[in-house]
Amino acid sequence: MSGDFSRMNLHFLRGDLRSIEVFLKVMESGTTQRAAELLFTTQPTVSKVISALESQLNIELFERSGGRLKPTKYAFRLFREAQQIRDEIAMFERRVREIRDDAVDSLWIESVSTFSISMVPRAIARFKKEYPDIKVNFNVSQTEQIVASAKKGMIDFGVIHLPGDASFEGTQPLCSSRLACILPKTHFLAKKRKISPIDLQSLPLISYRASQAYTKIIMSAFDEYGVKYQSKVTVNHSVAAYATVNAGYGVAVVDDFFVHDGIFPNVVRRPFVPEREITVGIVAPEQMPLNSYARQFVSYLVSP
Repeated sequence: MSGDFSRMNLHFLRGDLRSIEVFLKVMESGTTQRAAELLFTTQPTVSKVISALESQLNIELFERSGGRLKPTKYAFRLFREAQQIRDEIAMFERRVREIRDDAVDSLWIESVSTFSISMVPRAIARFKKEYPDIKVNFNVSQTEQIVASAKKGMIDFGVIHLPGDASFEGTQPLCSSRLACILPKTHFLAKKRKISPIDLQSLPLISYRASQAYTKIIMSAFDEYGVKYQSKVTVNHSVAAYATVNAGYGVAVVDDFFVHDGIFPNVVRRPFVPEREITVGIVAPEQMPLNSYARQFVSYLVSP
């Protein structure tokens, strides 16, 4: 039997989920006997499945010694992948039940975190007043995952910062907002009506990751003033930036979509110059036009 992991025969995955289940139980329980008890079958059956699995994969998953099985390094590597498959199947089964129960009277929405605090919740509140019997399934995720969900038809639409994935035709702009600067309420810059990169160049700055859609827009504003956009703290969500400033550390340049009133009492927001706009958009499956409920919900996003 080969020890080359790259020579695995993966054809068994096409419908042979039972082998994965047995393998997982052996890895988790430590013995074929205990695995058999958990699977309500016999120990010889479990051993036979494991042997067949090794033969199909063309690798040795367990070392046999004194009637016991000792996992090889290949078993541990496969174990992680098998766990992921099990989790995805469980998620798929849960989604099937939800779709079956909800039929067409539901909305599946995903959003980046910035819009999950105020923009989307306000729209949900208005929508539920108008359509109390329509179930809303709302998840917070990353832009890349939201676009992927839309491409696969797993959601009705997602709310993201644009450009997002400009190559995907299911993406369309919704509305825009200007950049703002957030800082502690007691900060000396709070007295200013507008704040520029010059004001921030000697201060501890909280920035977004370079890979995020709107980071280049913020950087261009700093470049215009000849100030380098560099930070002491990097975050991937506006919520994290607000929370850090609220705790008393640093300042940040953010979009103006996030309504923080009452959530972060120690934070004030001031207009940022030079003016730059951040656009929010929706991304929806190309082959699934928005239904009437989704269109109504989107209208509430624009005019809450």
